[in-house]
Amino acid sequence: KELGFNIEQLGQAGFTQGEIASLGGEPTGFPLNLLKEAGFDVGTLANAKSIEGSLLFSPLDLAGHFDVADLKEAGFGAGDLAGLMNFSASDLAGHFNVADLAGSGMFRVDDLAEAGFGVNDLASTSYFNVGQMAENFTASELASSYSVDEIANGTEGKFSAAEIADAFSSQDLLASDTYGSDVNFLANVEKVSVNDLVEVKNADGTNKFDVGQLKEAGFGPDVLHHEGNVSLTELKEAGFGVDELTDARFTYEDIGAAGFEIGHLKELGFNIEQLGQAGFTQGEIASLGG
Repeated sequence: KELGFNIEQLGQAGFTQGEIASLGGEPTGFPLNLLKEAGFDVGTLANAKSIEGSLLFSPLDLAGHFDVADLKEAGFGAGDLAGLMNFSASDLAGHFNVADLAGSGMFRVDDLAEAGFGVNDLASTSYFNVGQMAENFTASELASSYSVDEIANGTEGKFSAAEIADAFSSQDLLASDTYGSDVNFLANVEKVSVNDLVEVKNADGTNKFDVGQLKEAGFGPDVLHHEGNVSLTELKEAGFGVDELTDARFTYEDIGAAGFEIGHLKELGFNIEQLGQAGFTQGEIASLGG
């Protein structure tokens, strides 16, 4: 080499690629671009060492002359390529699977998302929690891999109740610990129908929501009876007044059958005819006195 032999001539002189590579770069040896042009493979160059045993070509030097496929074939992993050679997740995505990239510890969720990996890809690696994922994906996107409770409790308020409601079905929400017993949320955010809420059962077969809870959630007697099949007696027991019930298309006969006392109805303005329609006898009406 000191006499001016070039790479080709040294090869013709019987020296191996390893021996020529061991000369290192300039001034003792040859620059990487010439070695590459001469057909030297990256593995040989990556393993070329000085007499003292130190590597002659740094990973960063090699990355400037060889592509990801060559470097991977030479045995460099995703962590090496990212940490030592400054390759991005997008550079590596076509050559390594998502688990390799996530496992390298060199990339964040946003790096991998930018490289084209989706929620299911990243969730499958188990390297990222739902809170980290929430910084780059919507609740609807996360719903493909995470449950209602995981998103509601693991994202530190990143999503509103309405966003979570939009991301899941009513059945998913009803089955969740976070919202499954929150009748106000189910009725007013998720818009679960009163008929569906009435049908929700506890493990022992009893109704999960009583009429009082449905009343507090904003359902009126009209809807509860005509859509939820709640009886007039149950509505009365839940605290609905006669005026509310008459507005809800109940007849005087219905109201009388529900067990309202005649004196209470008289105080509410029921006249003789209406009290009769409510099922009270002439004797009962007369007993009210003058």
